[in-house]
Amino acid sequence: MSRAKRILRFTFWTNNVELLVLMGAFWVPQSGIETPLLATLAVGLFGGIGWFLWYARQRLNIKTFRGMYWVSDEREKEIALKVHSAMLTSGIVFVEVLLLLVSVLMARQLSVYAFGRTIEFLIWLGLAAGNGQYYWLWCKYDQA
Repeated sequence: MSRAKRILRFTFWTNNVELLVLMGAFWVPQSGIETPLLATLAVGLFGGIGWFLWYARQRLNIKTFRGMYWVSDEREKEIALKVHSAMLTSGIVFVEVLLLLVSVLMARQLSVYAFGRTIEFLIWLGLAAGNGQYYWLWCKYDQA
């Protein structure tokens, strides 16, 4: 497995874990356990970021995080640019669809809580889909 592929797989799973932790923090019922949960979340995220940086530097041999640090040759650079172009296009489409859904939801006259939860769910769904799309596109272009 190439170095870029190992970095891609590592960041894909790290992003999934972070999304699940953050989603869990936002979806906990409001029952007075926010303080311990937020403390645990803060320790987990900062510990997770520290672990990510340590693993990336020690195991994946990343010296700097500037630019396309995971790319080591022209082929991988071409793949990365294709993937990023597709991701920007799908990100713009996601924002347009989200705006359309906001106008539809506003017409339904939901409560503020229901409206906020619905929008929050759609954003989480978009983040998870984007992470999956990035991994899928990289694998698709890497085989070509």
